[in-house]
Amino acid sequence: MGALVQAVKAVTPRLDGVFFNAGFGRFQPLEGVSAAEFDAQYAVNVRGPLLQAQALAPLLAKIGECTARASGNSDFAVHGQALSDMWTTIEAAIAVLREAPDDRALDNAVPLLWAFGHGIMGWLWLDLALAASNAAANGELPDAFARGKLRACRYFFEYELPKIPAWLSVVTAMSDVCGGATTDEL
Repeated sequence: MGALVQAVKAVTPRLDGVFFNAGFGRFQPLEGVSAAEFDAQYAVNVRGPLLQAQALAPLLAKIGECTARASGNSDFAVHGQALSDMWTTIEAAIAVLREAPDDRALDNAVPLLWAFGHGIMGWLWLDLALAASNAAANGELPDAFARGKLRACRYFFEYELPKIPAWLSVVTAMSDVCGGATTDEL
């Protein structure tokens, strides 16, 4: 993972977005799946993206730049603060997972990845809304088009971003509801 981070840094000092797509699966009857096969699949499908997100997170400084721009704009200050608060919460959850035993971290990685992805999408919508607002103010975009982008941003901040605290409450509580299940219970 360190080599990937260094390769990205050699090309650009920052990332504008990250998409993680790791995964594999074996299709077989439930009784044919061994614990070792499940662990291998989980390591690639869940742990891999989590470790990628942790390693690349420092390169996402543009989020802070975006929230700073939003805080200086009365139309977007609330959104900028909400996004900044969400990233503080996401970073705190990542810190909890870093200190957790591996099995418990894996048990709670999926909701963290949902939150991380939503945090990225919130940043992208806010950045787009700021750009659309500026372009419309300069006559570079039709007003209706810009208003559509602003409405989409508003939708995301009102309907989607508020999901993050619920996901992260499970992560920071280090719930054992998934990993603590026995095969008999399943």
